[in-house]
Amino acid sequence: MELDRLIFFKKKKKIGLAGWWGGRNEGDRYILKTLKRSFGRDFDLDVINIPFRGDPSMIGYLNKLDFLIVGGGGLFTINFPEPFDTYDEWGESLKTPFGFLGVGVQEVNERLSGTFASIIEKSTFFSVRDTGSYEISKKYSDKADKIFDLTFLSPRKITTSGNDRTMGVNLRVWNFDGRRTYDNSAWCHAINGLKQPKIKIPLSFLRGIDDRKAMEGIASGYSRTFSMGLYKKIGLMLGMRLHSLIFAVQNNIPPIGISYTPKIQRFFDDMNLQECCLGINDHDKLSSLVERVNNDKKRIGPVLDGYNEH
Repeated sequence: MELDRLIFFKKKKKIGLAGWWGGRNEGDRYILKTLKRSFGRDFDLDVINIPFRGDPSMIGYLNKLDFLIVGGGGLFTINFPEPFDTYDEWGESLKTPFGFLGVGVQEVNERLSGTFASIIEKSTFFSVRDTGSYEISKKYSDKADKIFDLTFLSPRKITTSGNDRTMGVNLRVWNFDGRRTYDNSAWCHAINGLKQPKIKIPLSFLRGIDDRKAMEGIASGYSRTFSMGLYKKIGLMLGMRLHSLIFAVQNNIPPIGISYTPKIQRFFDDMNLQECCLGINDHDKLSSLVERVNNDKKRIGPVLDGYNEH
């Protein structure tokens, strides 16, 4: 009896970490690594890929957890990913407490507004990663809170070489439908027109959304895989993927964003570097912005330092 009680008290609480871990995206991978580093010593962690089904079998599995964390990455857009789009159908069956940590809220479809409000209210916590997400979420519940991107819990720090002339480049495939697309060839042409050396830095490698495919039209140095060592070689970062820019900021490398979705512009708004973010059709403005940023690094550096010290 005493042995049974000792085993019970030694047992770690089982925590589910749900996120976009199966997409072969370096940003999501590092968020998961950060969460494991933050919770791993004290809890028994169970990694769960989004999307997952909200069927009785899965809900039964989740109900064996002590707590469920949905962490990092985008989530709430026009259509919520499975199973949160059908939360009203299965939510009452979920008995395990849950919370959202560092997610993004791009927009909420009016049709799903009641579902969204219910999700926030029933969460133990609902923390988003940028001011824009917070402004939307707080309309539905006072429980909404704002934190920073989860990678800032364990920043990816490297020793840079100080090579101010070389620019890192990241583009992503973005042609999911007619409403969400961009002129990839125009961006490649604008990037090729820049005189400074360039290195392509891919972050996503899943078939159909492989960054290497999006950057085939850029004539520059290439990496078939991701490595933080690539950031040692650059003095400026041009990126479409959020974490291609975040990793640069964490190492005081001036960023230039291409805002293919609101989360990119919101990141620059929160840093107070709005002028360093281009719209999805602003490829004709790239050359002049690169020149301005290169000439303004002494001002931008302390801004990045201040953001990193938040």
